Amino acid sequence: MQLILSRVAHRAHDIPLESASLRASVPKVKAQRTFQTNIPGHFVGLPRHRKTRVIASNANQNSQGSLGDDKDKALCSWLSQCDAHGFSKGGKLYVGEGKHGRGVFARQIIRPGETVLSISLENVALMDRFQSSHTAVESALDVSSWTWYLRLAAVLLLQVADESSASRAAYVNSLPNDFCNPLRFKASEMREIQFKPLRKEIEGIRELYEDAHVLLGAALPESVGSPASVNWALDTIFSRSFKIQVPDGGAPSDTRILAPGVDLCNHSMEPQLDYNYNPSTGCFELTASELIEADEEVYITYGVYNNDQYLLSYGFVPEDNPHDTCVIFDDLEEALDWHSWRYDSSEGDWPFARECAQTNMKEQSIHADREYSVGRDGTVDSRLLAAFAALEPAEDSEDERMEQAALACMERCVELLESLPTTLQEDLELLGSASLSKAVRVIIQFRMGKKLCLKECAVAEEIFELIVE
Repeated sequence: MQLILSRVAHRAHDIPLESASLRASVPKVKAQRTFQTNIPGHFVGLPRHRKTRVIASNANQNSQGSLGDDKDKALCSWLSQCDAHGFSKGGKLYVGEGKHGRGVFARQIIRPGETVLSISLENVALMDRFQSSHTAVESALDVSSWTWYLRLAAVLLLQVADESSASRAAYVNSLPNDFCNPLRFKASEMREIQFKPLRKEIEGIRELYEDAHVLLGAALPESVGSPASVNWALDTIFSRSFKIQVPDGGAPSDTRILAPGVDLCNHSMEPQLDYNYNPSTGCFELTASELIEADEEVYITYGVYNNDQYLLSYGFVPEDNPHDTCVIFDDLEEALDWHSWRYDSSEGDWPFARECAQTNMKEQSIHADREYSVGRDGTVDSRLLAAFAALEPAEDSEDERMEQAALACMERCVELLESLPTTLQEDLELLGSASLSKAVRVIIQFRMGKKLCLKECAVAEEIFELIVE
């Protein structure tokens, strides 16, 4: 039997998940530590993620052009004028109403490898680089030190302020004015989250927004430099921008863009469309990765993240996200303190073992100050397992120490599940209420994902076999 160990770290605002994996063989022997995992209300049957084809109803089909509202039609018309013909009458896409609200559908059968939309970076997209017309902004502050989101927010707001230019007005007018942003959660809604790490991340992002208000407000015209305008611009770019590599002075450089038309596509864990920058055409392109039926909704992926980042950046939580994680300790000190309390390690060699665990972390340059998580697939942070294994008696074999460390992690997950104010079953029943606000609904979906992570670790088959055999 193999116990899968993985290291998972996450940060909000598009900092990619860092992961590493390790496989360690563990013998099937009876554990010294046993415990009950019968947690009422947490063992409910939830549907697993299954790919479904969403076909537009007859009422939503429009073979003559995009369905959408007038703003969508104006956007598609402008894209056609810019030679981005994906949404034109002869194009392969149209805007319609689907499972997740407004989305993009195939007008005809699309075969793998076909490019369905191609937009020019120069004439259509908005990039996080200032143009020649933005010299006044560049001289107002030292923008060379600005991060990508400040630059792109400034470029977007300058486009809004430029009333003399109608080049991208159709796109700007099509952008939503309201976002499901956790920064706007009410105090009562914040209390429903139940998991401290997300609340901490929200407060950190709130500080980021406040700093942006100061910088952008000082540099931009008064008409678009208000806190409300800056909030809208930041909400837009965090939820709708793409990262690509574009030549800058000859060398490829990470660049953020807003891609009109492409950002109408909804997210899926199993997308049928890939997006990429084509340096030979200077365009950002959507290409089919599989056969797509006529009137089937087409999806892209927004990235591989845990639910924290999906909620913080995009305002939703994916169904049954296999990449979700749940923090079980804030740092090494909390983990070691818990282990000491849980197993009454105040006597014997425990102080020395604790020192060894801390030294081991430093010698391996492992970030002990980062959070320790478990994954939706039952995986456990390898740093935590290594630390707990170092606390076991030195005369035990490596396999025995690792086994006890794994069981300690399981116990921690059970403990956290039992401490929460609602169970998975209760959350599932709450979702059936028609009176829930959009914010509370997404919060319940979020916390259910975290509880599923804890549950999967608490009853991970690979570890559970060690207890019952």
